[in-house]
Amino acid sequence: MKKLSELTDRELVALTEEEIQRFIAVERMEAGVAKPVPPVLQDVPEVPEPSHVYHCVKRGYTDIVLLESASDAAEVVSLLSKMKVFSEDYTYGVTSSDRKFAKPVESLTTDTVKLYTQVKYNELSKDMRQSKNVSEGNAKEQGRFESEVKAEKACVSAVWDEIYEAQGRIGSHQRVLSRWNEYCETAWDQQVAFSFLRKAFTDAEIVATAEYRYEENALDFLYSQAKQAGLVVAIVCAND
Repeated sequence: MKKLSELTDRELVALTEEEIQRFIAVERMEAGVAKPVPPVLQDVPEVPEPSHVYHCVKRGYTDIVLLESASDAAEVVSLLSKMKVFSEDYTYGVTSSDRKFAKPVESLTTDTVKLYTQVKYNELSKDMRQSKNVSEGNAKEQGRFESEVKAEKACVSAVWDEIYEAQGRIGSHQRVLSRWNEYCETAWDQQVAFSFLRKAFTDAEIVATAEYRYEENALDFLYSQAKQAGLVVAIVCAND
């Protein structure tokens, strides 16, 4: 069995789906990539959401204190509003968080938040720990699968890139041949047609097309014209 890199453009574009899958399997083996195994995810134990409502006194986005009643929160705001209250702050880029200044608090607000009571938190701690461990295990398993899929996609792309590039090269050859045939019909002289062809395409494109035709033993004089012009020898020597 030939390697993918050993196939000609004609052979690449003629590959069947079965042959392509075989080359992808070889690409995986050469890269040491295993076929992706779907993740086995565990059911994450459900943990009740926090439901106890607390009233918080805030300066900006930061909580100062939590209270169980709205009236207590309002009373704290009223009391602190009569005082000169400061908060810690620092300017990013000037200092780090270990060097701060006292910033006057312009206003205090109240808000509500749902939290566990300490008793409920302790009661659910075992379930929360288990839920956390299962979630982390699932994330690790999902990550493993996604990594395998990514590696396989790279192998699939390596094969299909070769095929697409071959299709592109053949398409380029067909464009050159189409123009060559058009010029031959118009000029009725292959040398004149060839001189016009060199105005429309680069020498490298013409030689590649001529050699493509030479491979299939279809000598329609394009190869001979390129050889007479010294293009084939020049490019072969340049590649040696």
